[in-house]
Amino acid sequence: MTSSTADDQVARNVAAVSRIEERERRRRTRIESAIDRLAAWAGRPSFAIVHAIWFAFWVGFNRWSPHPFDPYPFTFLTLVVSLEAILLTSFVLAAQDHMTREADRRAKLDLQVDMLAEQELTAILRSVIAIAEHTGVDLTRVPHLPELTSETRIDRLERRLAEADAAKAATTKR
Repeated sequence: MTSSTADDQVARNVAAVSRIEERERRRRTRIESAIDRLAAWAGRPSFAIVHAIWFAFWVGFNRWSPHPFDPYPFTFLTLVVSLEAILLTSFVLAAQDHMTREADRRAKLDLQVDMLAEQELTAILRSVIAIAEHTGVDLTRVPHLPELTSETRIDRLERRLAEADAAKAATTKR
């Protein structure tokens, strides 16, 4: 494969992923998009700076003003901050839920691509073996050849992973 061909393949893959992401963005409702933007802003330093300035102004005004609207112990500020915390927590959780669903979709896509790649590699290996046998190459010294050319059973792999996880959990509990 030439560098140009590889670059073309990379460009096609990047474009395909971009189309998938754009399609997903277009599926989002205005509320979901707004929640994502708000949750993203809440994670930036500017969010903390705006709040520090707001709190300082609120406390300063109500502490030294001749006509405070929320005198010490700032009960109204406590109410506003509590309500904001509840809403912000809901927004962050909604954004995380969206990211989890997106990660799950990508993981399923990754699994499908991996399974297809495994099938293609097994077919290539079988072809190489057929060529080697046709040309008289001795393959008896190649380790694990029968396992490598057999069908990969995803259900068996999953079961083995679950058993390994259970064994690991059992040993860490001791």
